[in-house]
Amino acid sequence: MSKTSILLLFLISWTPAVLAVCDKACNTPFQCYERELCQFRDNAKADMAITLTRLTNKYQAELAATSKALMKEYKARLKAFEQGYTEKMAAEVELTQQVHESAAKDADQIRALLEELSANRPWQEAVSELKADIQRLTESVNKQNQLADQLSKQLSKQVAELADQQTQAVAQLSKQLSKQVAEVTDQQTQAVSQLSKVDDNLSKQVTEADDNLSKQVTEAVNKQNQAADQLSKRLTNVETRQTINQLSKRMTDVKEAERRKIRTTPGRVFRDRLTDGSFGPEMVVIPAGTFRMGDIQGGGSPNEKPVHSVYINRFAMGRYEVTFAEYDKFASATGRAKPSDTYGSGRGNRPVINVSWNDATAYAQWLTQQTGHQYRLPTEAQWEYAARAGTQTKYWWGNDIGSNNANCYNSSCGDSYQYTAPVGSFAANPFGLFDTAGNVWEWTCSKYTDKYTGNEKRCANGGSRFALRGGSWNFGPRYVRAAYRYRDSDVNRNYSVGFRLASPP
Repeated sequence: MSKTSILLLFLISWTPAVLAVCDKACNTPFQCYERELCQFRDNAKADMAITLTRLTNKYQAELAATSKALMKEYKARLKAFEQGYTEKMAAEVELTQQVHESAAKDADQIRALLEELSANRPWQEAVSELKADIQRLTESVNKQNQLADQLSKQLSKQVAELADQQTQAVAQLSKQLSKQVAEVTDQQTQAVSQLSKVDDNLSKQVTEADDNLSKQVTEAVNKQNQAADQLSKRLTNVETRQTINQLSKRMTDVKEAERRKIRTTPGRVFRDRLTDGSFGPEMVVIPAGTFRMGDIQGGGSPNEKPVHSVYINRFAMGRYEVTFAEYDKFASATGRAKPSDTYGSGRGNRPVINVSWNDATAYAQWLTQQTGHQYRLPTEAQWEYAARAGTQTKYWWGNDIGSNNANCYNSSCGDSYQYTAPVGSFAANPFGLFDTAGNVWEWTCSKYTDKYTGNEKRCANGGSRFALRGGSWNFGPRYVRAAYRYRDSDVNRNYSVGFRLASPP
């Protein structure tokens, strides 16, 4: 029974003496209060009795239902237990029977064995020998286990020693390899330094030999002139004087023919002298020929079309891009400002940059005045013909950019240069020209049009936009293709734009 029911029963059963005053007169406030309290208690007692009766009936019904359900579940569990217990007992009885049968069979076998042993020899001896065999077998197993433990320990020790030896050997090999790499690096550095010295000495010797040869020729000409003068003084015969003049003219013609032969033989490299006796840029004679100009591989820009055949006369092309050293000499001689080597990429034999089309054209005109031979920028058709050098692939070496064939953006050409590279740092094409792919964009003398209209075959005296070719160090492989075209205004200067020269035959 709940605590609430017990409390209700207690209140109902409690009838203090004060209830006797329920029928008293209400003459004073206190008497009225006692009578009302008594009536309230009577009413509460009646309500509690009704509520208790209802709760008791409900509780008894729920108790009966719960008891019935519990009894049903108890009977079901008891039946299941009895059934399971019966099956278990039957299994144990069957197992006991099997054990008894097995024990009987074992007893029969033991009796037969005892009889056999008794027939042959006393069974006590057989048992003793059997025990001895078991003892020997146990000892053998123990020895084998000890031997296995010893072998395991020795194997672990050998493995550890072998690991230490391998670690030491790897360390020694690493030291030897590092030492060999350092020695090879030093040897390569020394070899590069020696090659650089040899190259410098060779260039110096070539220049000195050329100077000596020029001096010797000059001395020989002077001696011949002196001899001719002396002979002319001695001889007063007019015919003799005419003969001497003819001989002198023939010598001049022979020299001119030799110079012309050098300038017109395909593959020959020549350098014209300036008025101060120094040499101009190296030039390579390009043979005449016909080629397919434009996007012959497909997939290029629309401005590389239409693809068309162009015939190129023999001409000379700069073997290298014009260098800072060559351009600075022109700037000093003419009082022009020297261009900046942006990012401190270096001057000397690096290609000149930050030069406009007008600057490049002025340099070519100055060189023409200095040497007596015509120089200018190449036409766009001449440039592509010379850059392809008889090939029809994207680059003169093939259709893949490969590695270390050119200087282009972010080492995507496999080169090691962050900005411009010294001229001639990569292999020359079949015509003997260097850096026709990458390094710096090169001005041409042709006026730029969105598609080929014929301007690519000729020079323009002026205009707003001129064609650029070759790509540069800050452009990717797509832009260093032989067919790719670019353009800029004739007055603009850029840290990725330079030029190389051409010379008509």
